[in-house]
Amino acid sequence: MATIARPELLCDTFLDLAYGEGDRNVLDLYLPAQQGAPLLLFVHAGAWIKGDKAEYAELGRFYASQGIATAVINYRRSLNGANRHPGHVEDLVTALAWLQQQRSRFGFGAEVYVSGHSAGAHMAGVLTTSSDFGKVVLAGCIGLEGIYDIPRLHQVFPTYKDWFLTHAFGDEALWPAASPQFQAVINPMRWLVIHSLQEELVDLQQSTDWVRKLTQEQVPAELVASDFGSHYDVVRAAAKPSAVSEAIITFIIGS
Repeated sequence: MATIARPELLCDTFLDLAYGEGDRNVLDLYLPAQQGAPLLLFVHAGAWIKGDKAEYAELGRFYASQGIATAVINYRRSLNGANRHPGHVEDLVTALAWLQQQRSRFGFGAEVYVSGHSAGAHMAGVLTTSSDFGKVVLAGCIGLEGIYDIPRLHQVFPTYKDWFLTHAFGDEALWPAASPQFQAVINPMRWLVIHSLQEELVDLQQSTDWVRKLTQEQVPAELVASDFGSHYDVVRAAAKPSAVSEAIITFIIGS
């Protein structure tokens, strides 16, 4: 496993960089001292209807302290029927393209990883399985407490339909097409899937089924499932020295 260094003061932090034209098309960038570092793009949770990049400053600073350039993005949220799927993923693709164009400006390397928590992991899954965005080349994806099967999520948690699923995806008939679990892999890339056995908001089968599907389609995928705490404990653990962050750092930069 990777050795986690003691976090030090970052050399550079850039906040509210515009990667697109919308109000939510902004990101924060945390850079380590060394040039050519791998880039981790983090997509926040929030059921597609809430959440903000500012909540993850600690995560950005932590990975930069480990030699990993980190971008934390905002994206359009689904409110009152507006900005439904695939608008969230369109913003993610726009952010990836913008960051690639900015490599020489900020000095990070060509190796890019996408990590998402909950709804953010769903968006990474769509990148893997959708042809709507063309060829997406990534070094790998990391899903934390991910949602890959929307009909199953509704089956296990029926109250989610009115709370956020209809806002984000519309009618139930559209949900399978928006679920990476039911789509063929178009952009194969390595996956690290992390799920807490104490998770209360997303069932473990979301992750086990996703890893099984990826493996069946010859995509390298590893499931790390253990007692990492609650839904939000997992992402908090990812932002500090822990078994969760150790797995992520090993996945990106090796042991």
